[in-house]
Amino acid sequence: MKVAVIGLGHIGGSFAKALLESNVYVTCYDSDECTRTHAKDAGLRCTDNVSDALSGADLVVLATPTSAIPMVLAEVVDCISKWEASAAQVVISDLSSTKSGFLDTAYEMVARLSSSTCHDVEYLSLHPMAGREGSGFDSSDAQLIRSSTWAILMDQEHSFHAISVAMKVIGHLDGKGLFIDPKVHDQAVALISHVPHLMSLAYTQLLENSQIRGISLSLKAGSFKDMTRVAKTDSEKVAAMVVPNRDNLVTLVDDLIDILGVVKSNMRTQDSFVEFASPLAAFLNVTEQADNIQLSSKAITVRASELNAVLKEICTGGGLVQSISTDKDAEHVRVTFFKRQSS
Repeated sequence: MKVAVIGLGHIGGSFAKALLESNVYVTCYDSDECTRTHAKDAGLRCTDNVSDALSGADLVVLATPTSAIPMVLAEVVDCISKWEASAAQVVISDLSSTKSGFLDTAYEMVARLSSSTCHDVEYLSLHPMAGREGSGFDSSDAQLIRSSTWAILMDQEHSFHAISVAMKVIGHLDGKGLFIDPKVHDQAVALISHVPHLMSLAYTQLLENSQIRGISLSLKAGSFKDMTRVAKTDSEKVAAMVVPNRDNLVTLVDDLIDILGVVKSNMRTQDSFVEFASPLAAFLNVTEQADNIQLSSKAITVRASELNAVLKEICTGGGLVQSISTDKDAEHVRVTFFKRQSS
């Protein structure tokens, strides 16, 4: 298998490095010449143009900011349309943390490419739940992407081939797949990933505005470090996450304002505050305990025609997919997965 990675920032660079460490053949391209030089110095096969990076690829991964995906995809589609070799089977994907703004356009562009050439090209969007403060190739780290949960976006029927290619790459990185609808995905990442960035920034603004910030910073300890860690993330990187997902985030920010009012009212007495806070601590403890439970994997055999529905059903029920493979014949698929303990 050959993977082409277009864009070598924090996530794209981490992904490419992890593939290289896993002995997956990977070629890369980034529009920044300095980044390409650093990537070559790190041992990556980095080309000086998109076309050379794509040559012979089974999977093309767009690891650019969300706003750039349509433009970069157009260039990728143009390159593939000029391939003169025999019919190729290619899966194109992205690693964007927000999906709703471009997926329909991506599907249409790739569908037109398939219908107008001899090549079988399919778009299947991915999102590794990984990252930390920092941006650019210099902040990338192969270990960042390993053992991650990968969202695999399923708002239309996808072929066994496309799903299999995605799961093979995820498997090389010791990851698991969560098959999910794009709208649900964007709502979920807003809640679990994007809101913490906004809260950290809001707290940092509160601190900066304070007339006693100097003495306060003299007293900083663990809580301050935990609360401000993601506020140090590059602002361009955060904007690329939260702005495309603003509709979901506006609703959640309104909910947060209401909850802060509840927190404020419960500070009137110690008993009322304990009554408010104790169930939340218990909820987090149960969640952490469930994450630490090692469950044995399960395997089922399903008809290939039912694969998309079965994968979504497994994940809706709390499961994560480990692998898929052909089973008895071309009409059947073996799905290996494990279930999280329900909270």
